[in-house]
Amino acid sequence: MNRKIRLWIAGLLVACATPGMAFAQICQLGDLQSCRSCRDLESVLDFMHPDRGEYYRGAYWNGLYAAFRLNCQDIGNHLLKVGANPNLGGTSGSFLASVVNAWPHNNGKINKDWVEMIKNYSIDPNWISPFSGESAAKLISSGEVEIDYPQLWKELHPLSPK
Repeated sequence: MNRKIRLWIAGLLVACATPGMAFAQICQLGDLQSCRSCRDLESVLDFMHPDRGEYYRGAYWNGLYAAFRLNCQDIGNHLLKVGANPNLGGTSGSFLASVVNAWPHNNGKINKDWVEMIKNYSIDPNWISPFSGESAAKLISSGEVEIDYPQLWKELHPLSPK
């Protein structure tokens, strides 16, 4: 093995073993939260299986949720057009519960744009997430998920008391 390669590998091993050192994360289908741009996200998504993702720390990281986080509306639209479930993704696996929260944008207009986008598809506030076993309506009514944009929740769930 080339000496430069050996030194690079040794340095990488030391860096990875150093406490407090951040690991380099690569945008990939199994780690969509590592994607940092719309271009990177689009390059790793499986548009033949638009709901693929990974449940990690209370959120389902599928293409739709990753596109929302990065505000890649063109990718979100494309995923929905090829059959992505507009109810699936994000907090407790519920995309509807995710789009009514300020994180990650803290910008109601961005969230409003996403709500307008998904309203054109089969959204169902009572759809049960396979990850939490609860619907967006239940997650919100129980207080498990708080909403930052109640007006958007009313658009998604017109009979909601909030």
